[in-house]
Amino acid sequence: MNDLFDNHAYQGIRHTSHAAAAGVLPKTGTQRRRVYDYILAQALRGATIDEIEEGMGVPVQAVGPRRRELEDAGLIIDGGKTRKTRNGQDAIAWVAVPIEDAVPLNRETKADKQAKRIAELEAEVESLKDQLHGYRYRDVVFPMQSGI
Repeated sequence: MNDLFDNHAYQGIRHTSHAAAAGVLPKTGTQRRRVYDYILAQALRGATIDEIEEGMGVPVQAVGPRRRELEDAGLIIDGGKTRKTRNGQDAIAWVAVPIEDAVPLNRETKADKQAKRIAELEAEVESLKDQLHGYRYRDVVFPMQSGI
């Protein structure tokens, strides 16, 4: 039976790390896991999206999102090298990170950005209300106050 922790990335890790590692590593059989395993098999050479697509026989539309998910989870990184794609374009060679070294990225989601923008706009509205309120009572001369 093939155990999740038979992978070479787990050698020498304390048993207490296994539960945490199991939660980060994609489940066996998922497309994300297959992409991770493919990149891991390339060792330090890494793999470009084009190479993953060609080597695994899956369309780029499936590989691209999995690559992003793996990067966000800290399981792959930019290997610092580029190689030409089949179309002659430069592409990043992604390298797998051993599970014990994976550090998830702290990317701001679209919902986070929207919530932040809403809070900024609400603060701006409150500021404008304060300015308008001050203008009304400070700068407007009402007939009763002017003695007319």
